[in-house]
Amino acid sequence: LFSEKRSDAQGPVDLREIVRLSTRLLYNEIRHRARLETRFDAVPLIEGTEREFAELTVAAIAYAAGRLDDGAADQNLLRMELTAGNGAVVFSLCASGTDALTAAGASQSGLALCRRLAGATGGRLEVDEDDGRHQTRLTLYFPLGEEARPASEEAATPSLESSPRPLTVLVVDDDPLVARALERMLSPRHAVRIAMDAPSALEALSSETIDVVVCDVMMPNISGVDLDEEIVRRRPDLAERVVFMTAGVFSNEAREFLDTTRNPILRKPFEPQDVEDALARALPPQAASLT
Repeated sequence: LFSEKRSDAQGPVDLREIVRLSTRLLYNEIRHRARLETRFDAVPLIEGTEREFAELTVAAIAYAAGRLDDGAADQNLLRMELTAGNGAVVFSLCASGTDALTAAGASQSGLALCRRLAGATGGRLEVDEDDGRHQTRLTLYFPLGEEARPASEEAATPSLESSPRPLTVLVVDDDPLVARALERMLSPRHAVRIAMDAPSALEALSSETIDVVVCDVMMPNISGVDLDEEIVRRRPDLAERVVFMTAGVFSNEAREFLDTTRNPILRKPFEPQDVEDALARALPPQAASLT
């Protein structure tokens, strides 16, 4: 989901690869909520953009997983299947548990986002939420054939905003693949430090000069929200220079935090230009102009 080049060009898309990467992106959160079963068949390529389908599959997985209680993985199951038939590629997700499903990690806004993204790809979303059976099923249908997808509008011009000077960026993410991907994106222009957890990040902030922090919101033990509180307390000069990353919100605390923060937010999956734009927004004008 992290590419060295833009992935928003129209063309044939391998949805199986997109689904696999989206699942890996969210696995750290899924494993605390459910046992995961997958069946991803080889399916025909479908017309669209990698970015659209990545955003949609991440949002759908996050919503389904968010319906299951955190810390009850042995009682819950998240099953995902990718198949093809009857003129369509079908991606289905079924979240089930022995107890009543929770709404704590899955909001109506998250479901509305899934519907909007499905429409943007030319697909269709069906939702079946059966509280009696403690089960939520999301099914995405993507028609095959050149006439199935509406003609796309001309691509929007990418933002030209970028950080105005080389920076020292601290990346905080417990997923080494995400951290290294960000390092590859940023290192041609910026100095990058990596911390795999909040304690390591705080140690780096106390011993190094850091211009901007790029931090994942959902991390085990000490979350990005908790880390932000420590940064405000220990390094108030950096409080407005923290960029928060999220692939999906799984708790009310994190959702409320993202709804109210004034700091830049990077929504996974993202492109190199998205990261540069976020760095630029995180810098106050006087810091941006320093050389």
